[in-house]
Amino acid sequence: MNENKPADDAHAQRRRRVLRGALAAPVVLTISNGAGAQMASSLRCVANQVNNPTSVPRTQAPSAAVPVNRVNVRLRLTGGKYYIRGSEVRALAHPNRQVTWIGNNEYREFVLASNSLTGLNVTLPSAPPVTNRWVVLQMDQHGYITSAGVNNLTTSSMITGTCWASFFAGP
Repeated sequence: MNENKPADDAHAQRRRRVLRGALAAPVVLTISNGAGAQMASSLRCVANQVNNPTSVPRTQAPSAAVPVNRVNVRLRLTGGKYYIRGSEVRALAHPNRQVTWIGNNEYREFVLASNSLTGLNVTLPSAPPVTNRWVVLQMDQHGYITSAGVNNLTTSSMITGTCWASFFAGP
């Protein structure tokens, strides 16, 4: 009767111990309450910058050189007036936070002396040439691009490149 027994009984016993140990191991599940996702959210970066602008000034003085760590668009010049191009502003917007104050084919005059937009959106017969001047974009705490140049709202801030990089790739 014992002749049919496997020659190496130690292997069978080791297998049984491994199986018993694997089945007896407790299963630990991590349940998230969303706080971690909220802390890592790209919009949190924007909200912090708007609500606590400790290192980012809310306005940028008019100049030929805008800091490279700001999200900005190039100014265009025609007829002695500077303009921003709607398609360039809208290209920087997050797909879920579309820019509604300027259309793709529209331009808005920008006044260097006041560092602000003026007038209404216009369409021009041809695209004005770009200049070496840039204008900084403003964004609110919800991630919408609200304006360009000087901050005329208390709930917007200039967005720096590091924050923008995390925001733009976010959901």
